[in-house]
Amino acid sequence: MLSNSGTMIKMRMPALFAVLIAAHVSSATYAQSALDKMEVVFVGGYSKEQIQRKMDKVMRKYGEPINETNYNIVGSVLVALRKENGVPEMKILACVDYADIGDQMKIGEVAAICVTMLAD
Repeated sequence: MLSNSGTMIKMRMPALFAVLIAAHVSSATYAQSALDKMEVVFVGGYSKEQIQRKMDKVMRKYGEPINETNYNIVGSVLVALRKENGVPEMKILACVDYADIGDQMKIGEVAAICVTMLAD
């Protein structure tokens, strides 16, 4: 009887470890910052620091607070525009930075205009 229990425990341990590892990986994924996610998702192999420098510059130019919420919003808009139109995120950001619109429009609006100009 004891050996059966021992065998049963041995058989369940790998499954338990797999569940624990999956849970840890899943929680680590949710703990990533918006910039960490952008580093992985943005096309072109840009570093987190390169993305942050450009994002911060654009946010300051358009009067947006530099915070995690706005990183998430702007990053999501850029990824959606890239997926829809094929223009890389950092190319869109460069256009948004270059645009001389000031605070008359929001970043997402300028990004949409840039994509229409940059799309093939």
